[in-house]
Amino acid sequence: MKIRYLISDLCALLADWAGYRRDVIHINMARSFPNADYKELVHLRREYYRHIFDLAVESIWVVFVSQKKLCEHVTMSNPELPDALSQKYDKMLFVMGHTGNWELIGAIAGNGKSDRNNKFTDRKLYFTYKKAKNRFVNKLLKKIRYSAFKKSASVGDIVEVKEALFEFVSQRNNGEKANYFIIADQSPKGNYVTVDFLNQKSAFFRGAEYLSKKLNIPLVYMSMSRTSRGKYQIAFELIEEFPAMCPDGELTKRFAELLQNDIMENKVNWLWSHKRWKTRF
Repeated sequence: MKIRYLISDLCALLADWAGYRRDVIHINMARSFPNADYKELVHLRREYYRHIFDLAVESIWVVFVSQKKLCEHVTMSNPELPDALSQKYDKMLFVMGHTGNWELIGAIAGNGKSDRNNKFTDRKLYFTYKKAKNRFVNKLLKKIRYSAFKKSASVGDIVEVKEALFEFVSQRNNGEKANYFIIADQSPKGNYVTVDFLNQKSAFFRGAEYLSKKLNIPLVYMSMSRTSRGKYQIAFELIEEFPAMCPDGELTKRFAELLQNDIMENKVNWLWSHKRWKTRF
């Protein structure tokens, strides 16, 4: 076993012993999986600790590893879908949740440059991120994200989510080919869409829907699942090719449904330790 996973296993044991965010995790899982008994919830919580610390050590590992090695750990199952769309559209928007190891999605650029010809990644790539409250943590996360991104030799940038909507809309008519990537399952502030998600009413950030409709560019769901420890596979599903024609809230609801399906497929593969359901109805 790699030393990083020995460290992860030790941290998971310590987190379980110390009760790291135990109540938050337990409440989130109990409400989301009402048919699960206490024993199953304890098992899921312990598996989640292992999962989240795997993500942590992998996110540090990416700073030191080569792009070629990174691409061996993150693959795409159906790149032909975005490749086909890229033949028709200058810009596309990809939306995902906190599944798999989202800190490694910069490897997606490298996949296009290392072992296959495609149009999907041979363009500017823009990844959004949410600024951490802690200055040190934010600096560390930016270093990790830029490390994965720069190794791909891709053109584009990493953009703070509060600035992303304005920046992306301003690029609407610049004639450049670009892909935008947004993580959209955080607890939103202000304007949101109400969705039935994991057996409870949930508020969903509408930024991805707003942007895809404003630019009228294809909206593609991107899932990330673990195939084995340290290895992930990205899959794509078209949410809507012509977003401007969709009723308000429809695209966000479709995204939430696809994300829910992925979570039900692997209950541990999500960010359970955060207070996701802050909005009360």
